[in-house]
Amino acid sequence: MRTALFLILSANCAFAQPKPPALLVGALRQLPGAHLLNRVVDLPDDSENKDAPLLPWIVADFDHDGRPDIVAAVVKRVGTRTQFGVIAVHAQTPTKLNWVVPLGDQLIYGVKAEGRSSSVVLPLFCIACDANAWFNWTGQSYELEGFGIGQRLSIDYSEPALPVALEIYALPKQTSRIVGRVKPCTAAKVLAVRGTTTETRWCFLDVFLSRPLRGWIPATSAVVEYPCPVQ
Repeated sequence: MRTALFLILSANCAFAQPKPPALLVGALRQLPGAHLLNRVVDLPDDSENKDAPLLPWIVADFDHDGRPDIVAAVVKRVGTRTQFGVIAVHAQTPTKLNWVVPLGDQLIYGVKAEGRSSSVVLPLFCIACDANAWFNWTGQSYELEGFGIGQRLSIDYSEPALPVALEIYALPKQTSRIVGRVKPCTAAKVLAVRGTTTETRWCFLDVFLSRPLRGWIPATSAVVEYPCPVQ
């Protein structure tokens, strides 16, 4: 009786979900054995806000080309294990799958879009928390807290012990000449990027001030615009 009731509830939940966009349907054909996340079926022990209105996919302009793209949470069963991942499909390259989070054993409860233009991907490793990492399209791949050329960001601190004013450097190294100092959450646009990891990456910025200022900051001092408090 309990099994039958569970199947009925699962069917009702699946029926209530909107039909996936054609772009996403085509992408899923490239993932044999995988399907869109269904929280009722794939997370039967989920007690975290099961009634929260979370679709397994979101639509936004993630690659910044002016056209809507799709990011989706997917599930694949491998033997007795259930793996979770997040894929992105861009309107510009509809036959190419971009992995935001490769398939793995960590639970994913859904996906959200954040940021000034709702183009930052937030895989929900938890729902009622603020510890979810964000991913950004940098022009080649989705990178953890990475920025692409032409994107806006806010200059902020990764460590509270840093001084009040943040240094802007002439070259992408902290031994370089300081060309200016700015307040927390100063807005800027990315003109170039150096480095291959979050720890080694630097961003060359056009800093939005009354007087022109361009220079480099470590990527650890760059944040998407939405987390900045009102100054």
